[in-house]
Amino acid sequence: MIDGLDGVGKTTQIELLAKKYTDAGQAVKTSRINGGTDIGEQLRSVMLGGNPRPANTDLFIAMAMYSALAAQVEQWRLGEKNGLILIDRSPLSLIAYQVYGEQASPELAQQFLDLTLQMFNPSGIIVYDLDAQQALARNKGMPSYVQDYYTSHSPDFFKDVRSGFLDSAKKLSPLVNILDVTGLSPEQVCAKTSQIIDAI
Repeated sequence: MIDGLDGVGKTTQIELLAKKYTDAGQAVKTSRINGGTDIGEQLRSVMLGGNPRPANTDLFIAMAMYSALAAQVEQWRLGEKNGLILIDRSPLSLIAYQVYGEQASPELAQQFLDLTLQMFNPSGIIVYDLDAQQALARNKGMPSYVQDYYTSHSPDFFKDVRSGFLDSAKKLSPLVNILDVTGLSPEQVCAKTSQIIDAI
C-alpha cells in the first residue's frame, strides 16, 4: 500500500512499479483504496462530490469502500499466492484526512483503522512525504487535476493531513515506512520504493 498527500506521486508510482515487477516476471495486481470495485467507484464519486456533510460521514463511506476492496484483495491472494498487490492509498488516510483534516471522531477512526488493517493485513505500507505546499502545487499542475471535495480545502487542511500521516506512520512502525520524496525524480522514487518492497 502506498499513501500520502494528493500530489506526492502515488498513482504514478503504482504504474511504474507494476511495470517494473511485471517485466521481471512477477504477477501484479493494482487497485485504489478509494474505489477499486464497482460499488467502491460509485462511493468514491459520492465522497469526492461537493455535498456538505459531518466529518464522521466520510469515515462510514470510506469503510464501505474498504470492505468491498478487502474482499477483492482476498480473492486475488487466493488466486495468486506469490503475486504482488499494489494499492493506491491505505487505511492511514482515515486518520490523516478524516481526523487530522476534518476533525472526525479519533475514537471511531481508530476503531475503523484497526478493523481495516485486519481486513487487508498488508505486508507493508509506504507513506510518501512531501511539503504540503509542494504537493498541492504538483497536484494542481497535473493534466488530470479536477477540483473536488478534498482538493478544494485550504493549504492548512493539507498541512494537518500531512501531520496525520507522519504521526500515524510513526505509531505503526515497522509496518509503515516513511519515504521523503522531496526533490526526487519519479525514477528515483520508484527505485527507493522497490528497495522497501523487496525488503518486506
